[in-house]
Amino acid sequence: MQYLVCDYYATGEGRCISILITQKTEKIEAVKDFLDLFGDWYLRGAENISHEEFWKKYHHYVPAYVKNLLEDVAGPPGAFNYHSQLYINFA
Repeated sequence: MQYLVCDYYATGEGRCISILITQKTEKIEAVKDFLDLFGDWYLRGAENISHEEFWKKYHHYVPAYVKNLLEDVAGPPGAFNYHSQLYINFA
């Protein structure tokens, strides 16, 4: 499972969290999917992080249903792709 995240923030621009969780086995395929979904600006700041680090830092951005699917004893579904993007600006 690949966990790609871009946690972008800048003064006056707000914060944007872009998340892709995919079962793609090749990192380059996951990166291409991230690019297609969120564009090259957010790809520049994207990190491919471990399962443990992802759930420690970003668990609250993922619905419980998705988390339960990934933690099922039987294993994740045969094909899995989840993405989300949250933008916040309080300016």
